[in-house]
Amino acid sequence: MNLTTLANVKQYLSIPTTNQDALIPRLIARETSLVEQWTGRQFPTVTRVSKRLNGTGTKRLVLPDNPIISVSALSIYGTDVPVSPDGVQAGYMYDDTCLYLVGDIGGMWGSRFPQQPQCIVCSWVAGYRTSETDFVPTGNAPTLTPSNGGTAAAVVSVFDNTANSSMTQVGSGPLTGQFSFADGVFTFNSAQYNHSVTMTYDYIPAAVEQATIEMVGLDLQQRNNIGINSKNLATESLTYEKKGISDSAKELLMPFKRMVIA
Repeated sequence: MNLTTLANVKQYLSIPTTNQDALIPRLIARETSLVEQWTGRQFPTVTRVSKRLNGTGTKRLVLPDNPIISVSALSIYGTDVPVSPDGVQAGYMYDDTCLYLVGDIGGMWGSRFPQQPQCIVCSWVAGYRTSETDFVPTGNAPTLTPSNGGTAAAVVSVFDNTANSSMTQVGSGPLTGQFSFADGVFTFNSAQYNHSVTMTYDYIPAAVEQATIEMVGLDLQQRNNIGINSKNLATESLTYEKKGISDSAKELLMPFKRMVIA
């Protein structure tokens, strides 16, 4: 999934023409790949199914992806471990980064993850997901553009609080009780005017998108100076940035680098 859109790149870089509309999406795809390689993660979310992990010998186990959205299964040496429903009864719990064992879950390991390689199997979803509630505005095809944390990239669900019902996603031309989604924008039917809707979605963090946009801008500039490190003009000297990822982009992306679990 690309980390920004043609429209957002053109808006930030103040590009009013359509001359580069074929080129920019190619650069977006390139920079998306570079960002994901450098950070060691996929955006906005990643799903791991039956991933084998090493035990720690403690009650805590750090998962290699974060922030954790949900954990659907956990087993130790082939024995399923249930979710602790209240933090008191035996089972597992989790926060943004870790799994925790609560109480004595039985077996030789009791209340700790065995300190053995590949003895744990876990399934989880991690990444960036949020919800935003707003009122559908007036119009023939009213739209909402949520922005909690960043740009919406994939829909999880939309609930019509006024009608007390879930809404159905369609490709285009939504009817009553339906919505469509593209490039971070939710589109509704005019019949939903002034309805309160809760949009749950996976999003590209704002800093990640900004880094990607800046890298696209740098690429657009560099293509006219391939192989040139600097230019001497009449009154000044210009030095060109030649890094795949600029220092400013790295600063934006640093908080998103994937953990390396030994």
